[in-house]
Amino acid sequence: MTVLIAPADTLGADTIALAAMARDEGFSFAGKLLDEWRSGANRFMQPGEAWLEARDGGVLVGFGGLNRCPYTEDPSVGRLRHLYVRADRRAEGVGRALVEALLSRAGAFARVRLRAADGAGPFYDRLGFSRSGEADATHSIEVWKACRQRDAASVSAPHLLAVTIEDDRP
Repeated sequence: MTVLIAPADTLGADTIALAAMARDEGFSFAGKLLDEWRSGANRFMQPGEAWLEARDGGVLVGFGGLNRCPYTEDPSVGRLRHLYVRADRRAEGVGRALVEALLSRAGAFARVRLRAADGAGPFYDRLGFSRSGEADATHSIEVWKACRQRDAASVSAPHLLAVTIEDDRP
């Protein structure tokens, strides 16, 4: 399968529906995402920020964002936020592709932190994040380390990213 990961500057009806699905699944961040987007408090449009959506054949299967971390005054710290992949599309590489695409846009930051949802810690461990032990974050990664792990020469990335994910399901 080929998943297209692209920036979005609006929350379309399918994004709102997927966020509602996440909220119904118990992910409280989805409600916060919708509230902050509607109020204009956070639309991932500040310098160095990104909101990405993952689509397979035009169907939205996941999303996630990168912000300056709101829990520190240090402008060199970014934060992965609101990462969600549809339940029926997990363990296919979509989440990994979203995280890698977000980190490829993290050049404005020296470090990126996140708070993993329950049970998601091992996913971020496999992606090279370290357990942080910080009160407001469960994991962090140095941007240079993320780039090296991707074998990238820089942290710049194209606006669109097509990722071919091997589908080995029966």
